[in-house]
Amino acid sequence: MPESLSPDRLLARALAGTAPAWPVAWQAPTATDRLLARIAYHGIGGLLFEQRSVLSGWPTAVLDNLREQAIARTMWEMRHRLLLATLLERFAAAGIPSLILKGSALAYDLYPSPASRVRGDTDLLIDRADLQPAREALAGLGYRLLGDAAPGLDDLNLQEVWQLRSADGGSHDLDLHWQALNSPALRDQLPFHECIAAARPLPRLHPAARGLDHARALLHACLHRAQH
Repeated sequence: MPESLSPDRLLARALAGTAPAWPVAWQAPTATDRLLARIAYHGIGGLLFEQRSVLSGWPTAVLDNLREQAIARTMWEMRHRLLLATLLERFAAAGIPSLILKGSALAYDLYPSPASRVRGDTDLLIDRADLQPAREALAGLGYRLLGDAAPGLDDLNLQEVWQLRSADGGSHDLDLHWQALNSPALRDQLPFHECIAAARPLPRLHPAARGLDHARALLHACLHRAQH
């Protein structure tokens, strides 16, 4: 397929609001399946749905899929936001400062519709000294630890995943971090006390919600990607 007609190029133009007409050469169902696979890979279904006014002429199968994704993500986001609000209130009552990291922070800071920032969990950063009270708060709200915590190895594990099963059968995961970057070699980068001092409020999520300031958020994203 010529580069000018590549799925990623078409999607980039659609996100920019300048989507061209659906290519004549893409009439086969396999072309539609390929595009939907790229949309899922990039996690941009919600963003594309917001640009549906410029997608005239796109196959009904694609538009229907985007609509279904948008509805499902919105329902998940509504429930996830309520769970996060409850947890943040519990942390605040227990005197546990925390920071929302990565996708959830970006969703409520930079995206007009938080549901458009596709993600499967929320990353939460706390101070190492607050680890045990944070665990108790999570357990008290019905979250369960996935995997076993290794006693005495918290300085090596650096994070753990907690999961809550909601009444509708869905699951919500929370990655609890006590170091911004999951590498002992990077423990002096982005120390919690500096991050919390420069924290950015996330009022659309909750009055107590805070995330990294934009400069640290960008640095954190770059370092995290480099680690992988």
